[in-house]
Amino acid sequence: MHEGQRDANRLPEAKKIKKELDLLLSSVEEGDTVIVALAGHGVQFLGEPASYFCPVDAVLEDRTTLLPLGRASTVLLDECAASRKLLLVDACRNDPQSPLARSRQRNQARERHAAAGGLAPPRDRGDL
Repeated sequence: MHEGQRDANRLPEAKKIKKELDLLLSSVEEGDTVIVALAGHGVQFLGEPASYFCPVDAVLEDRTTLLPLGRASTVLLDECAASRKLLLVDACRNDPQSPLARSRQRNQARERHAAAGGLAPPRDRGDL
């Protein structure tokens, strides 16, 4: 069980993540070390250079619900007083809404197979 299941106030929603980052970054000073880690889903929309982290309440059609990773980098580099800063992001960057999304058909096939009571086939490297 994760913290969000125990306490809804701790769900990793966009507004809460932004608030916590602001609180963290406003409390550091020169000589401090700041490490920010985000793990989950990400998106990079087809034809656009920007990448986003998707909080639990993300709505792909509403970019205000996404966390722009470029902005997170800028805040750490330019607005954070800490001497040492590290941003770790473990998230994909594909556009699941694109007709070119490489795993869409395979995932749909797995869902149909699983719904039929069978086991889904193992993932191949092309699904990653």
